[in-house]
Order: sequence, then C-alpha cells, then structure tokens
Amino acid sequence: MAIWQFGFYLVPTNGIIKEHGHIPPILDQYKSRDEDTSFNEEQQFRNYWSNSDIPAFVKEQISKRLPLMKSWSKEAEMYGSDDGSKVEIWEDDIICLVDARNCKYELLEILSNIAFKLDCKLVLKGCGKVIDADYQKLLKEFENSVARKFVLNPRSTLRNLSK
Repeated sequence: MAIWQFGFYLVPTNGIIKEHGHIPPILDQYKSRDEDTSFNEEQQFRNYWSNSDIPAFVKEQISKRLPLMKSWSKEAEMYGSDDGSKVEIWEDDIICLVDARNCKYELLEILSNIAFKLDCKLVLKGCGKVIDADYQKLLKEFENSVARKFVLNPRSTLRNLSK
C-alpha cells in the first residue's frame, strides 16, 4: 500500500458478532504489524466471511467503476491499479485502497453503499478502527487520513510520521 492510498476492509457484521459476541471498536488483526513480528495466519487472522460467500454483485458493482487487473494471486480478483485506487476481492476479505491523489469521492460512496447492502462494517487499514458503512463517516475518516494529509502536504506529513 502506498502512502497516498487510503485503505479499509469490508467486514461482515454477523461475522464480527459471531467471533466476538459484539462489535468491538478496534479489530486488532487489521492493525499494522511491526516488521519483526511473526504472523501466523491460522492463529491471528479470523475469517469473518466464513460460512458466507462474497456476493457476485460486489464484483459486478466494482467492475463497473474499476477495470479488472492482473492479479498476483489466483485466489483473488483485483480491480483498478497498483498505483491508484484498487479493490481486492478474496474469498475471505474485501480490501479497498482509494487513491487520495486523485480521489473519486464517488468511489468512496459506492464502496460504503456496497458495505451497507452487505451489512458490513468498514475497518480502517493500519489502525483497525471499526466504523459503520456510512458514506459521511467514511468521508470523515478519509479526510483525516495520512493518505489525504500526505497529498495536501507531503513534507509535513512525512516529518510527522518520522517523529
């Protein structure tokens, strides 16, 4: 993920409740990890999509907005571009990366609407914060994101990140 990409996941509400008994404010598995920390996918990453398929309409809606791209994995369909906005659809995850340099606010709205229709929460990449599938809430998070701050003032953002 590039610094100018605002990232979030679509995570089914019922999968979160099934795993945790409630909706926690943060999902730890979506937090950034230290490079030195080992990652055991089986123990640490819950599949909130288990026992449910990602509906075909997700691919249909995404493909109307972003072109299908060559995937680096046979297990995922990827739309958009590595350098811009991108959506990765896995059997156990939907990863959204929105290019803050050339943000199409319509894409944020479409993704939040898809999440709403699927009864998903939006989980912010890096911090794991869980928010409702609501365009205004997503827009607020986008506007306050490192990606957006970087686009508006790269030097200051990089200086603040190094502290």
